[in-house]
Amino acid sequence: PVNVDVSLVADTPGGILSGDMNDDCVVNGADIAPFSQALIDGETASGAQRARGDFDGDCVVTQADVTGFVTSLLAGVTCP
Repeated sequence: PVNVDVSLVADTPGGILSGDMNDDCVVNGADIAPFSQALIDGETASGAQRARGDFDGDCVVTQADVTGFVTSLLAGVTCP
């Protein structure tokens, strides 16, 4: 068994769900391709996708964000 603690923090006025790359209010398998694309080529990702994929707060999606994304993905995080 794996225990995962996830905290959601609204870091924009409207709030975002970190990891929800397609903005459907749930972090699931549909977010993997857009996260991967933002990781490989951040220039093609929208500003909102870069914000949702940026788990370490450096304003870009990098290898440092992968653990946060996978944690959210495995937890099936949803909008409150």
